[in-house]
Amino acid sequence: FARSVGLGYASPFALLPLTPLLSAGNRRQAEHWMYGRLPGDLPGGVGHFEWERTERDSDGAKRLRERNRFTVCVADLEPSMALFKGVFLRPRRGVIASHSDWLKDTRTRRVEVESTAFTERYELLIADDQDEVILRRLLQPTLVSWLANHPLTPGLEMKAGALVVFVPHAIEDAGNLTYLIDATRHIASRVLSEVEEDRLRAA
Repeated sequence: FARSVGLGYASPFALLPLTPLLSAGNRRQAEHWMYGRLPGDLPGGVGHFEWERTERDSDGAKRLRERNRFTVCVADLEPSMALFKGVFLRPRRGVIASHSDWLKDTRTRRVEVESTAFTERYELLIADDQDEVILRRLLQPTLVSWLANHPLTPGLEMKAGALVVFVPHAIEDAGNLTYLIDATRHIASRVLSEVEEDRLRAA
């Protein structure tokens, strides 16, 4: 698949912990990582991402408490850094996945949108320093509807100039990997359009 879309391949691979998901747990690595220029000319990569949470027992032995496997597509959107300081959209836990809350140590607040289908499917949180007006400019009804009806129910995180689009399981077929990459391209295009519109408003 990597060759078919013009990407390099590495396994295992270490991802920079730029967003809460990419820094979750106390052990993590990417596997089957495909990197380079994604379709849409986005620098980034796609592959499986595993994070684990371990704890020490009373006898001092380290025990695995939790292992979680995701498929993530990461795009470098450095121009978005100033506008999007922390946007976290994820499928509601208990419906699609049973992993623990990797955002619990991140200072966030919940945001609601006027879409029942979207709200039933997702929970939306933003960092304390994220401008909510800018978020709502991004989440126009067309994007909200697109997310609410996407077959993969992709989550996303935006922070530190990185866009991470993910599903909480391992995708192993080319069709759904393509869906995830296309979803990343679609969201990235909306983000960069908002960045450009903000630049024009400020000019």
